[in-house]
Amino acid sequence: MDNTEMLLYSRFSLAVRRAGLPLDLMRFASDDEYAKQILARALQSSDQELLRIALQISDRRRLLNQVPAPSAPPSANAPPRAAAKPKTSKSDDANDDDDDPPPRYVRSLR
Repeated sequence: MDNTEMLLYSRFSLAVRRAGLPLDLMRFASDDEYAKQILARALQSSDQELLRIALQISDRRRLLNQVPAPSAPPSANAPPRAAAKPKTSKSDDANDDDDDPPPRYVRSLR
């Protein structure tokens, strides 16, 4: 256990106690099942600091099951298609200045 992990555990211990949850820190550091239970309870808390630290610990120890990334749909490998703008009326075409650069100021702003 390195120094940053010890600091993280001490911050977690304080945050858990502030939230009113019981914690055996030595057991938490050594027993993965107990740590999973405590982290699951901590993640249900409304305290933002406790949530942040619990997520850091679970990420560091890789204890909680992370939601797997969704697999890419079969069409994801296809080349992207250019999106065509639907033309609704002639007045929209007259106001469509997306292709023209913005006008430059010739005179001062005074």
